[in-house]
Amino acid sequence: MGSIADKLGKKEVVRRWSCWCRDGQVGMVNLVEMVQRLHNQASQQSDRLAILDLHRHQSIAFAQLNQAAEQFAILLQNSGVQAGDTVLVLLSMSIDLPVTLLALLQLEAIIWFVEPSVGHHPFKRHGFPFPKALIAHWNTHLRHFRSPAYRRIPIHFSIGFPFPGTISWSADTAPLPRSPLTTGKTVLTTRSIDLLTHLASGATSLILSVDQAASDLQPARMLRQIQKYQPNAMTASPDGLEQLADFCERRSLKLLNFHRLLSDGTPMLPRLLDRLQTLAPQAEITSVYGSPNLHSIARITYRQIQMPEMAAMSTGKGLLVGEPDLGLQLRIVRDRPEQAVSSLTEQAFAAWCLSNQQVGEIVVRDGLNRHKLNALQGAEPPDQTIDVAGVIWHRTGDAGYVDEQGRLWLLGRCNTRIEDEQGVLYPFAVEVAASFHDGVRRTAIVSQQGQRILLIELKRSAVRDAVARAACLNTLKLVLSWAKIQTFQVVPSVSKSLKNQPI
Repeated sequence: MGSIADKLGKKEVVRRWSCWCRDGQVGMVNLVEMVQRLHNQASQQSDRLAILDLHRHQSIAFAQLNQAAEQFAILLQNSGVQAGDTVLVLLSMSIDLPVTLLALLQLEAIIWFVEPSVGHHPFKRHGFPFPKALIAHWNTHLRHFRSPAYRRIPIHFSIGFPFPGTISWSADTAPLPRSPLTTGKTVLTTRSIDLLTHLASGATSLILSVDQAASDLQPARMLRQIQKYQPNAMTASPDGLEQLADFCERRSLKLLNFHRLLSDGTPMLPRLLDRLQTLAPQAEITSVYGSPNLHSIARITYRQIQMPEMAAMSTGKGLLVGEPDLGLQLRIVRDRPEQAVSSLTEQAFAAWCLSNQQVGEIVVRDGLNRHKLNALQGAEPPDQTIDVAGVIWHRTGDAGYVDEQGRLWLLGRCNTRIEDEQGVLYPFAVEVAASFHDGVRRTAIVSQQGQRILLIELKRSAVRDAVARAACLNTLKLVLSWAKIQTFQVVPSVSKSLKNQPI
């Protein structure tokens, strides 16, 4: 298969799109639009701080971002990087990332950005031409310099600290301010794509000095930094928000500085939304459902969820994630997880789509139709896209339905549904319902040898108290009787049990 540049022309790709890889999944991002908005911010509020990087003890203003990008672009060009060249960027979230992307877009290079979470296989090209240059921090060069793929890349740039055999460069930055910003919006940022989005909106981004890839986000350290710099918005994973909530609740602390708290594309369970609203009473708590290709598909605030919706979720109706985003087209199609459907006529696709209240797989396309670019370059496997008369729809792999109000409800991954002699059971129907009950931290429904098994991870209080533990199990057995679960199994960690331990 030819590259995306062969299919659409390098100029069109460079002008509009860059490829973004995170968590092992690939998506196309319209960075040019973000950069144009960032340039506007630099001219409108040049002296305002753009990034506070607590990890590297640096800060940079919007005007300095543009200046640093122009300087780096000159170095890249003098080193042999030209318009249309593919450049692999392996940078963690830092000031260096937006500066690098701005510089490459000024040169009209094709950007292949890989998130650090991808791990040990950053050179998988997904149909892209082999990169002419690599831009990374020194420790990334150290980790990969023995790789044959690494050695094949002609030009290497080391950002920050020098590394043998590379061209070194670093942006001019300023020290951190001694006091929090008193004007404008400051957003605590935990993902690279969110960093660019926040900068494009004119907000100051706060990068905490914690290991974003670690399972333990060090909530004590996180809270100290939040209290010092007083961000008024935060986007984070539900797990990170839950760790912060656990820490604050144990110490009777409030998060009064926040006006907005959002999940990072993974929707939050109702109990977590409720806890966060109690901890941050002035904030709008928003659960966002998205995918690597569309970072937001639907969203809902805590205040939009009323008692009837809470009752429905607690009795097995799934997880309410709200109305689809404006400009996004969403359909529910018949759930056929094992079958790849590469192309359909408009009539066949219409016949495949289901009506409201019918459960099936969620498929989406946005107005920009970025999935057409993905499919052309081979970034998405064929079983993740459907060509409908030249229009590409993305298969999320998630099961759900749309209610009569046009709101989307999730039921979990299509390939994790249970089909047995008892009928069909979707994971979120059980797991969301179980999350409402005291003592339950998280659950997972699985099937083994025809037996439905609910793995239960209890909260600390229930683990330590035998009476509370027994009461929690008895309650779950009663309220989940409709799910016809044969075994209720308490485990120390649901995630570890699913990954490492046979059931």
